[in-house]
Amino acid sequence: MTTPVSDVVTRLRNEVLRDSAEPYLFSTDEIINVLSEGYRIFARHTHAIINTFTVRTVVGQSSYTLDPTVCYVRQVTLVDASNNSVWYLTPYTRRAKTLRWTGRPTAYSTDAAQSTLKLYPVPDQVYTLEVDCAVVPERLTANSTIALGSEWIPTLMNYASARLLSNNDPDGSNQVAAQQFEQRWKEGVMLAKQQFIRDRVGDGTTAMPRRWT
Repeated sequence: MTTPVSDVVTRLRNEVLRDSAEPYLFSTDEIINVLSEGYRIFARHTHAIINTFTVRTVVGQSSYTLDPTVCYVRQVTLVDASNNSVWYLTPYTRRAKTLRWTGRPTAYSTDAAQSTLKLYPVPDQVYTLEVDCAVVPERLTANSTIALGSEWIPTLMNYASARLLSNNDPDGSNQVAAQQFEQRWKEGVMLAKQQFIRDRVGDGTTAMPRRWT
């Protein structure tokens, strides 16, 4: 489900900020900028937005650069089109033992920035990997859509309201309202984290992977 940014701007202006009379207290560009900021923070903290990238291995190469939007690698699978098989790689740990220096990858690791995928053992031929990732979306524009369910739009609106009121408060009169919106934002993010974890468990993406044979 997606929601047009223009709809969220209108709703935020009219229903929350009560800023419907021109000239507006908050410009459209200001509102979109803080919505974009909240959207990207929400995605990074909740792993709500998912994308899948294809990686084709190179013989003798263990490390591969991931797309810059990736903030978390959820799952890596090896696809064998010759016999229509899909194999799940397991997260690598130091306790894990690889019997061979090279071969079909059975495990993976990522660096702290989630920018590099490393395979174990080192591929001995060309393999096709599907890398299921949580991503941080591009910055919003007036023509963008927000790729979240409608139930999470109020959380983004709370973030935007807190930022807008804090940024335009020369006499301090907006601080109480800004703090209330910020608290609702934090509660919404926490609720979203819990919900997306439940969703992943329900669709099987956190289940134990199949054993390699």
